[in-house]
Amino acid sequence: MGAKFLIIPDEGAEDVAALAGLSAEQITQLDSVLSDKSSLKRGSRIFQLIAERLSVGQDVALKLWSAITNIRLQRERFGMTDADLVSDIHAVARVGAEAERDEALRKLFQRSDEDRFVEKVGALRHALLPHMVEARTVVETRPIFSKDRLKIDGMLLLTVLDVTCHDHVTGDTKSMTMQLSRKNIVTLRERLDDAEKKLTLLEGSIPGMEFFE
Repeated sequence: MGAKFLIIPDEGAEDVAALAGLSAEQITQLDSVLSDKSSLKRGSRIFQLIAERLSVGQDVALKLWSAITNIRLQRERFGMTDADLVSDIHAVARVGAEAERDEALRKLFQRSDEDRFVEKVGALRHALLPHMVEARTVVETRPIFSKDRLKIDGMLLLTVLDVTCHDHVTGDTKSMTMQLSRKNIVTLRERLDDAEKKLTLLEGSIPGMEFFE
């Protein structure tokens, strides 16, 4: 039997299955992350905090966070009861009932002011544009061969930058790879330093305001 209320595409069903596959204890830990307002000041993304607390990979944490935000949105839209919610999660994830886990799921989706605040911060972080999940660099050399290809006249130094981004709307994770010269690295560092200065200026511009990252 399919879900009565939840509208979840096939790729989203994997996210819901990841959530339903957690133990009751893990779901309780997940709930504590999502209601901890103070954790937002550490500068970590919510999915990173989930990965840390549950000892799972960031890919799994992203699935969990995507499933939760999607289900919360649809629960409010369709006015789902606790019973409807748990039943639809079972249907989408293709799992059976389990008393302790299902009770933990009910508590996870009972909204508090803290939950709403943390979710709002997360939504603003990820709104409209993909957000960076990971960045890696590889340094490489490329030989410069002589005209007759009998010897190497020199070596070219390059850095390869790979940036992985996650689209919170579609759930897609994509990588963008580019090569950088040393001059490019200097320019990039300067622009990042400029951004840090602007953030510091903004933080000091409104006395008494609580800032989150």
